[in-house]
Amino acid sequence: MAKTSDPIVRPHDTKIIFQGIEPLYKLSQQLCFELKHEIENWNPSSRIGRLFLKRQRSWDIYPRFVDNYSFAREAIQRAEGTTSFNEFIKSVAKNDTKRQTLKEFLIIPIQRVTRYTLLLKDLLKQTREDHPDYADVSQALKFMKNLAFKVNEVKQREEERTRLFTIFNSIENCPPTMINSKRRFMLETDVLETRSNRRLHVVLYSDYLMLATSGKYRPSRAGEKWVFWRLIDLRHIILFNVPDTKDATDLTVIFVSNPFPTTGTDSIEPLVRSPTSATDSSSSSPPSSPRGTPRTSFVESKKRPTSKKQLPTNQYNFQHADQKSKVEFLIALESELSKINKRLGGQPRNFIQTLGQPHADLFP
Repeated sequence: MAKTSDPIVRPHDTKIIFQGIEPLYKLSQQLCFELKHEIENWNPSSRIGRLFLKRQRSWDIYPRFVDNYSFAREAIQRAEGTTSFNEFIKSVAKNDTKRQTLKEFLIIPIQRVTRYTLLLKDLLKQTREDHPDYADVSQALKFMKNLAFKVNEVKQREEERTRLFTIFNSIENCPPTMINSKRRFMLETDVLETRSNRRLHVVLYSDYLMLATSGKYRPSRAGEKWVFWRLIDLRHIILFNVPDTKDATDLTVIFVSNPFPTTGTDSIEPLVRSPTSATDSSSSSPPSSPRGTPRTSFVESKKRPTSKKQLPTNQYNFQHADQKSKVEFLIALESELSKINKRLGGQPRNFIQTLGQPHADLFP
């Protein structure tokens, strides 16, 4: 498909798309042949479990195939931008592919591992404990469950990696440092920042909260990219839930104890202060930044802002689209705060505080 003068898919992309397909095909073909032979020559002592167990090393093909899937999908997207590829797909769509796309065909081997597990589980139910095959089927089932778990882990990492790149490409001026193998994407949502009346796109990672804006205090237009605005280290966040009132609903408030991230090698201290020190329930003032607040390793700008208009705010009032969006945001953010606190040796506690009537003047 890639050796003609006008290839349907470029040779490099062809190699990426079909990487791992040949050994997968050979493994499936051999297993199918031996299963068929066992069935055609079935007797009371026939054994199936050993057919899976003797190929334990060969099954490692599946996690490697899954790990390549995101790159294969990107290569297909590049091919879909060419006339020759689209014309070829149209010519074979009706009879040869049953209208399934190439991406859909590539996902079939990933689904196969789960199907093998289900088949072995059913086979074990139908096999007596005193049957010669019972021990092998039990062991094969255990092995295939572990393989399915490994495949799911690789698939999840692949999806997270793809998500990081997707977000990076969708947000203008997004820092390249956001692409990191140790960083995990958790959630993204759109909110209204009520103090500035600015629409924000909020992305929660395992270590940062990224804010993107449509710019110039105006609503975003269809198809328009969000523009990177601010990055907040989760270690500096103090999270508040705001009970609904007749004047405001679906609100959360975030205070930032250190709105000036700079480079540095200071030791990491606990992310969020205890409820008694984070804020005084009898005061309407936001929590002040503690002395010795740890610096982050991310630089937003080379020079610190000097004018009041340039100063990074230490308070954000998020109005969510609905109650469901608010709850999902609170749960996801509290979960990451708890994980960081645990890594830093902090005591388990509730990270969502509640703003009551004494804090009413925090809202414009």
